[in-house]
Amino acid sequence: MGNKYYIHHSIKDYQEGSIFANVYTWTIFDILREAGSKGLTTPEIHIQIEDITGTQVSQSKIYDLLKRLYEGKWIHRYYDREVEKQRCSIALDWGGISVEEEFEEKIMEKERTYIRTHLFPVFLNLIRRTIKDFKEDQSTIKWLPQMKGYCKVCKNGKSHEALEFFNSLLDEATAEFMDSKEFHEYMKENGYARQ
Repeated sequence: MGNKYYIHHSIKDYQEGSIFANVYTWTIFDILREAGSKGLTTPEIHIQIEDITGTQVSQSKIYDLLKRLYEGKWIHRYYDREVEKQRCSIALDWGGISVEEEFEEKIMEKERTYIRTHLFPVFLNLIRRTIKDFKEDQSTIKWLPQMKGYCKVCKNGKSHEALEFFNSLLDEATAEFMDSKEFHEYMKENGYARQ
C-alpha cells in the first residue's frame, strides 16, 4: 500500500515508472513507513522483504532498488553511529502536486496574500476540528498520524505521515467543493458549464 491515505501517486516520467513498477518498491515503502523516522539498515530491509514475500531475493537487487529510491528522493539515508551503518527512512510526501511553474508563479504573485489571510485560518480550523473529531471516535482514531518520531534528514524535522494526513484532508475538502452545488452554479453563471 505504501500510504494509508492515498491509493495513487503520480509519476512524472518513465524512470519513475520503472521504479514504481518494481515488485519490491511498495513493500519497501510499507516496511519503512512502519519503521518510522529511525528507519532501517539495508540488511534489515532485505530480511523483512524476504520474510514478507516468503521468497529469497538477492541482496544486490534490493540494494540497487534502495539506491534508485534514494537518488529519486523517495527515501532518505543517514549514518547511524550506534550501528555504524546507513539507515533508510521514508522521504516522500504523498499527495504533493506539480503545477506548471509559470502558472504557479503567477498564482502566488497575484493571490499569495489572499490565500494567507483568508484561507490559512480556514485550513487550520479544519485541521484542528478533524483531529478533535477523529480522536473522539474509535472508528476513526486509526486514521490519525502516528508519532513515530521526526524525520532525521528533513530540515526542521517533520512527520511525513502527518503531512500526508493534512494534505489528504485538504484534498478531500477541495474535492467536496468541486462537487458542490455552489461550485456548479458558479461554473454555469460564468459560462464554464452549460446552463
